[in-house]
Amino acid sequence: MKQITLRLLGAFEVTIDGRPATAFEYAKVRALLAYLAAESHRPHTRAELAALLWPDQPERAARASLSQALATLRNALGDRAAAQPLLLADTRHIQLDPAAAIDVDAPRFLALLQEAEGHNHRSWRTCAACGQRLRQALDLYRGPFLADVSIADSEIFEEWASQQRENLLQRVLGALERLAERAEWVGAYPDALDYAQRMAALDPLLEVHQRTTMRLLALNGEPLRLAPGQRRRHTRPGREVAQVDAAPGQAPEQRRDRRAIPPAGGAELHRPP
Repeated sequence: MKQITLRLLGAFEVTIDGRPATAFEYAKVRALLAYLAAESHRPHTRAELAALLWPDQPERAARASLSQALATLRNALGDRAAAQPLLLADTRHIQLDPAAAIDVDAPRFLALLQEAEGHNHRSWRTCAACGQRLRQALDLYRGPFLADVSIADSEIFEEWASQQRENLLQRVLGALERLAERAEWVGAYPDALDYAQRMAALDPLLEVHQRTTMRLLALNGEPLRLAPGQRRRHTRPGREVAQVDAAPGQAPEQRRDRRAIPPAGGAELHRPP
């Protein structure tokens, strides 16, 4: 049985038995596989998939385009003559077999987070198993969902992908926040700082991440390093203020609130309750 790996987080990538699959030049074939993999918990009607990827075509033409894309996908996966095909299709429905031997990063990422959230432990701040699950989930997050797949003529698909992208981003930010708090709780300030900097890089306009990074820099005894979009403004001896500049096209009054940064020598650890 072939072992297929599908990467949806970051650049789209398919490997078959460890070798890159190269027959995915057609963007809508990649989009079709991505949608079926991310939504593998249910079958999809051909009419639904045709409207998703070819919304501007008449229904008959859209369904013909879907059939052609499905045939290309079967060939790319070597699924046409497989004893246990990955793609389950009849005249009405198409589904990626939920029991198929295919490793998809996005569902696995979410499953690891759900396992950590549902684990029965005394405290997530001290649970080694949950910390390991969160780190494993973060290792899977190579970048935004379908970072290099775009279907310009399908607003429906783009809206679905955007919703997936935002949901996954919020989940990874939540995992980083927990790991940063966990590391700070046990006094592992370098690790906490690394997680905080990753949060700030993923969502640079959210000031809470910048403040957390600055506080952990102080706890770690490091000089203040401003992220892109920030500039240092001195107020009085011993205190500095980091100001987040407005993004391009953003009015000055929309800038993030300014917050004072304590000097490194006077920082204290504030443990979470």
